[in-house]
Amino acid sequence: MPNVSIILPIYNSEKYVESTLKSVLAQTYTDWELIIIDDCSTDRSMEIVDKYKNEKFIIIKNSENVGPGISRNRGIEKANGKYIAFIDSDDIWNERKLEYQLNFMKDKEIGFSFSGYERIKCKNDKYIRNVEVPEIVEYEDLLKNTIILTSTVIIDTSKINKKILVFEKLRMSEDLVLFLKILKQGYTAYGYNYVLIKYRVGKKNDFKKRLYSIGNVWRVYKIYEKLKFVDRVKNYFSYIKNALKKRIPMGIFERIVEIKNLITLKEVFDLFLFPFFFVISILLGRNIKHKKVWIIEENPNEACDNGYVFFKYLRENRKDINAYYVINKKSKDYEKVNSLGNIINNYSLKHWIYYLNADKIIITQKYANPSPAIFYILHKKNILKIPRIFLQHGIMLSDISAFYYDRTKFRLFICGAKKEFEYIKNKFGYPNENVVYTGLARFDNLNSQKEQKNIEFLICPTWRNWIRNKNDFKNFFENYLKLLNDTKFIELIEKNNIKVNIVIHKKLKKFKTKVYIKSKNIILNNNEDINIQDLINNADLMITDYSSISCDMAYRLKPIIYYQFDKNDFRKKHLVEGFFSYESDGFGDVEKSADRIVEKVKYYIDNNFKVEEKYYGKMIKFFDMKDKNNCKRILKEIEKI
Repeated sequence: MPNVSIILPIYNSEKYVESTLKSVLAQTYTDWELIIIDDCSTDRSMEIVDKYKNEKFIIIKNSENVGPGISRNRGIEKANGKYIAFIDSDDIWNERKLEYQLNFMKDKEIGFSFSGYERIKCKNDKYIRNVEVPEIVEYEDLLKNTIILTSTVIIDTSKINKKILVFEKLRMSEDLVLFLKILKQGYTAYGYNYVLIKYRVGKKNDFKKRLYSIGNVWRVYKIYEKLKFVDRVKNYFSYIKNALKKRIPMGIFERIVEIKNLITLKEVFDLFLFPFFFVISILLGRNIKHKKVWIIEENPNEACDNGYVFFKYLRENRKDINAYYVINKKSKDYEKVNSLGNIINNYSLKHWIYYLNADKIIITQKYANPSPAIFYILHKKNILKIPRIFLQHGIMLSDISAFYYDRTKFRLFICGAKKEFEYIKNKFGYPNENVVYTGLARFDNLNSQKEQKNIEFLICPTWRNWIRNKNDFKNFFENYLKLLNDTKFIELIEKNNIKVNIVIHKKLKKFKTKVYIKSKNIILNNNEDINIQDLINNADLMITDYSSISCDMAYRLKPIIYYQFDKNDFRKKHLVEGFFSYESDGFGDVEKSADRIVEKVKYYIDNNFKVEEKYYGKMIKFFDMKDKNNCKRILKEIEKI
């Protein structure tokens, strides 16, 4: 008997049902049956089903059109699985939907789960926005916010009686009535805040249906839930507010927050100065335009990332290109860059004039420019038409919507690995020619063998957006202190004379408090005092949680241990998982406790830091271009523009 029964009602979905079926057939979890209920379709829907039908398919044909609710009831009656999953005939599942969500349910021992989803346009499947979901939803919550999308739901019938799973004979809101009925009986719905569904919107008559649905929610309150008038009004206002939030494209709410975060007193000052800078740039910019200047810009306080490596390559190999590097005059790396020539002081008049008149702008940070709030609008609205090339700050392992094409308008997106390239091209909405796989520039400087003979570890905790004060940081860093002050860990590093470098993410530095570290072999570095690339090149082993710097270590074929003590919070509150699963794609063991990390460290010391075969193979496969020609390939792609 299959473990999962998937319920799929179909009515006249010939335009979309093929992609729905393909998404089910592509599931990495394979112990399922698909129960298809044909609700008297009059188009080619069932012909398409026949094309993909196999032994896992069960077909039910309605004698009359009864709507999705009654159709699902008939599917549930035939279901053999312990788990009941729903999908509509115009939605698309992530290929790991069942795998991830079932593991989530088993870990939490829950009976009712749902997930986040992505709203896309039915006309062209263009991304609109992601909808995040709360950790739990109870009866009162669902009255205020109809956040549970049917195609994301999985029910464990060993915990929730199958007899409860009966949809009302309604054409709309039948799912809301059922979910309220389940929650009203004391059950809780648990949200898995990971995008596992693509949900199509904007179909013919969709607007009319949505208006009807809005009115229908009021009827659900009145007829099915029998709420008092005052309670109906209170819940209805909350429902309308949340419904609008879900439907506004990605994302007026997010962009307001994003711009608000960019605006400082300096940005307000820039708004007044911008007309002056603009006029000066026109008056003085003709010669700059004639020179076809390339501006290379990243974190202005240091020069050790992809931008600097690419700039150095150009200055040493292609002086015919008028490339300029932007850096803060007070940076420790200023003289290093100045020795190459063509330097621009950050936020100087020259910076503004050259930026506004550049032939190409090459960046590693989205907001690398003279004034982030101003240029965010100028670039996004295509007012400033200078092509921007995004070299990246590191391989994009997570699904970061801030880098979707509609929010950046990058002319060229440089990728460091083939799987990343395929993911960005298919997911982020860029025209195909805007995404290229060349390898990251800084990879040209990575060495598999180091010059120093002493052993070094590199520990790199990445930032979390919920760390907003020193107390938050203290609570977070306690997990690392459990490792750093562990008696066995200290014994290992001191006995083997191992130096341990800890690099705190620059966004966490302002919250850093005084911490007690027992061993003198452990050094808590200040970001401004070190060159992270040098530390990577000298490291024999890395311990990190989610940092993309781990890919640099994998490129060097060095051992990595992932310390993920807060995975659920990280995925729900910070970054959505992308193409890279640390458990299945990662380059090292994923551990949740300091004790397990210490055991793994001892293993690598005893084995002379040799990477295990299973991870060595993943590293080799992930990076199929290791020829020190990344900068050369990047240049070739830029020159095509």
